[in-house]
Amino acid sequence: MTIAIGGARPSADVGRQHPAHGERQQQARHRQRDEMRLQPEIEFPARHIMPCPPARHALEIADPGAQAVFIAGLGRGQGLPGQFLGQDPGARQRHARADGLLLPEGRTVTVGPAAAPAAGQPGTEAGGIAVLMQRATFWRQRQRLDMAQSMLDQALAIDPSHPDALFQSGLIAVETGKRAEAEAYLARLAAAKPGDVRIERLKMAMDRGQISAAVIEQARQAARDGDNENAVKFYRQAFAGLPPPLEYALEYFMALAGTVEGWSEARTRLGDMLARSPADDGLKLSYARVLTYREASRREGIALLAAMAPTSPEADRSWGEALAWLDAARADEALYKAYLAAHPDDQAVAARWARAIKPLEPDTPDNAVQLGHIAVQAGKLDEARALFAKALELDPNHANAMAALASLLAHDGKTDEARALLERAFALDPALRTRAAGLYETTVFYGAYQRANAAFKAGRPGEAERLLRPLLDGRHQDRHLAVALMARAMAAQKKYAEAEKYFREALARSPKDQGLVDGLYGVLVDAGKTAAADALVPRISPALREGAGKRAAQAEAEAAKARAETLARAGDIDGALAAYRGAIGKSPDDPWLRLAYARLLRRQGQQQAAAETMGPPLARPAPMPAAFHAGALFALDAGRLIEAGTLLNAIPGPARTPEIVKLADDIGHRLQTAQARAAVAAGDRDRGLASLRALARRGDLTPAQWGEVASGLAEFGDTAGALAIARRELAKPPAASASLSDYAALIGLVGRHGTPAEGEALVARFRSKARTPEEIRQIAEMEAGQIAARADRLRTGGQIEPAFALLEPALGRSPDNPALLGALARIYVDAEMPDEAEALYDRLLAQSPEDEGVIMQLVWLAIGRQDFHKARRLLDPVLERGTADYQAHYADGLLLRQDGLNGAAIEAFERAQSLRQQELGGVPAGMNGAGSTQFPQPPAFPQPPVQNFQ
Repeated sequence: MTIAIGGARPSADVGRQHPAHGERQQQARHRQRDEMRLQPEIEFPARHIMPCPPARHALEIADPGAQAVFIAGLGRGQGLPGQFLGQDPGARQRHARADGLLLPEGRTVTVGPAAAPAAGQPGTEAGGIAVLMQRATFWRQRQRLDMAQSMLDQALAIDPSHPDALFQSGLIAVETGKRAEAEAYLARLAAAKPGDVRIERLKMAMDRGQISAAVIEQARQAARDGDNENAVKFYRQAFAGLPPPLEYALEYFMALAGTVEGWSEARTRLGDMLARSPADDGLKLSYARVLTYREASRREGIALLAAMAPTSPEADRSWGEALAWLDAARADEALYKAYLAAHPDDQAVAARWARAIKPLEPDTPDNAVQLGHIAVQAGKLDEARALFAKALELDPNHANAMAALASLLAHDGKTDEARALLERAFALDPALRTRAAGLYETTVFYGAYQRANAAFKAGRPGEAERLLRPLLDGRHQDRHLAVALMARAMAAQKKYAEAEKYFREALARSPKDQGLVDGLYGVLVDAGKTAAADALVPRISPALREGAGKRAAQAEAEAAKARAETLARAGDIDGALAAYRGAIGKSPDDPWLRLAYARLLRRQGQQQAAAETMGPPLARPAPMPAAFHAGALFALDAGRLIEAGTLLNAIPGPARTPEIVKLADDIGHRLQTAQARAAVAAGDRDRGLASLRALARRGDLTPAQWGEVASGLAEFGDTAGALAIARRELAKPPAASASLSDYAALIGLVGRHGTPAEGEALVARFRSKARTPEEIRQIAEMEAGQIAARADRLRTGGQIEPAFALLEPALGRSPDNPALLGALARIYVDAEMPDEAEALYDRLLAQSPEDEGVIMQLVWLAIGRQDFHKARRLLDPVLERGTADYQAHYADGLLLRQDGLNGAAIEAFERAQSLRQQELGGVPAGMNGAGSTQFPQPPAFPQPPVQNFQ
């Protein structure tokens, strides 16, 4: 990459270290030749291990009436040497061989994971690798990472560039805390298969780091307590938003299967795992059990359990339990007969079957409930209600009757009553939560749909989308209602591709629904699909046809805006600005379009042009509420709180959406924070901190407001208190309607003052919250900040060249990112390249003319180069603004002393020391690196002579 300021590259004699792969591969080859690999599906009652030659091991097996000898070689199917088979010509026919295992006649066994496909049998290089990879998967699923790595080492000894072996080895290195090895495997994987999706997955795992054993134990304890919802939360916390590693996949999906909304995903994932490891009986048993959790798949699960029952006591027990849960009918006779033939004494299952075939009378609570279900299936809902009510008359605490009646209440739209009744039923019979999952899903469906519809009508389409997602994953009979509402929610968020997909799905079921036709037309227009939209014109409503021209112009403007955002993200600022101008030409009255353009102008340092862009919509005789709203956001970006509040107050009451009300409250909160900062700037740090701590005691703040409070506390020296707030709020589950912007300040604070791993995990966790272009830009800036922080750590450790190498690709993607440019400038300073550093800081100052941090860096550079005139020119405006930055006053003292004004210099130094002591007030020595009143020194360039004024 060529840096825009000239591409100067600092040099340093820094060696590059690589793991000794050759030695490891040689050792793996020896192990592959000389070691045996026993797979754990078989446990032998071994009396003793017999001495054996190095390349082959023999295990004597105790077996009544017969002995067998286990010969383990390379897993390539060698036959027995003559001395073991003796001279008996029928000896080979009396033994069955399975992957090196000899058993007495009539006994067969599978050793280890399922055999490789026929196309790659052991004995070929590809087949050998396939078997080794299957065995590695087997061991990882059992959390034996040492055995898994041994298999992978053998695979890599055969094929050093095998991508999956490299990928899995990298994951194991991450999990065992071997960062350097993980990076080496990543480099080998990238070289072996550039662009492979596993490269990015390994990078994400490395960013996450080693999984916390403590959090995993919390998840397991929650699962043991039956609290699967919290178990899943703990697992996801441990995995930092990434897919579960093989070591934890089975236990995670079993917990997920026990949740209301996770069963479908768990069933699919466990089925995929079983397809890859069909001989894994433990996995097969878990999958079968999950199938029995839902009535629709219970019979399939019963069939699997029945097949496993003869050899598995756990499967046998689960077989009976599933039949006891089954909503049996006469068609299930074969299922019950098979079980009762094997368990003639199981009275519970026998009674279940007897009840299924006996004509019922509503003379008991159970009979009334069963007859009620029959009435539901026949569509006789009033009769069903009466029967369920009869059951509750006979037994007011009959949990099944409550659950059944709740399903009818949900169907009638009485979701709150239904949910309350279901919760009562679950409290009486906790096992019902699993058995009655179908009924609960009905309640959940209608409740979620109604809440989603209310959110959509209230102008919160993102919340509606979140509520609808689980409904679309299910198969409820009224799923089409959720599809149609999701289409509108997607359109409101300008997610046109998804909106079109859902509109077309809904129209396939209801092709004459005029609202759906008009909705699809609007999406096609907004997405710029002119030909498809024109083809739909004959079917749209007359009212919509009249405004089609204006709608098309708006769609063209939106398409141009989307191009501008794409160009800006790609670094083509000139192209982006041109695209924005074209969009405004198509839709000049759109304040949101102007706000996006103005923000880009401001980031380029074009403050006046940005302000002029926002002016026209507000200059009209009667500005739209959206113009005031967008103008307030623009003022907030610049920190002009009073102006923002004034613009919002101009919006008439009826036009104030919940978003505007929330913004007005946020501005009031920011004004209080600004007053606290003003107190500190005036020298009253205690009053400023007291004001912020009073805000913190309110307890009703939003995440964004907590971010303001915590940032202020950190700025005023209470870093410990700030971090405590940030960690507490970030540990809570994000609010349903929350966006990345709400959490940006808290995440940034942890990134600056917490541990690097902590900050990186937070960014990974909240990445999915970035939905709008502005939020996508924010997450990119956070990631860039992390890269800059890593580069700073390398730089301060004396590793200049690696620090530069880390920044180089990131700057190629984001050449104007302030964090990356600042890190590069600091590298230039340490590399004694002041010209390059100064040029970068000048660029940063053009982007943010009032950024005191950048100004002070330039001041230090100027002092270090003895350019005292420039230092004074930069510093004076900062001092005139009444800065509370002790560094500015310390630099002032240095410049005054250089001018011979010793008395004024001493006053400046005393002011700096006072501010520094205030900043450290209440912070124990050593915390966050602040334990003294030492001051920064200019860079190691020629400095002015130092005099002592003690």
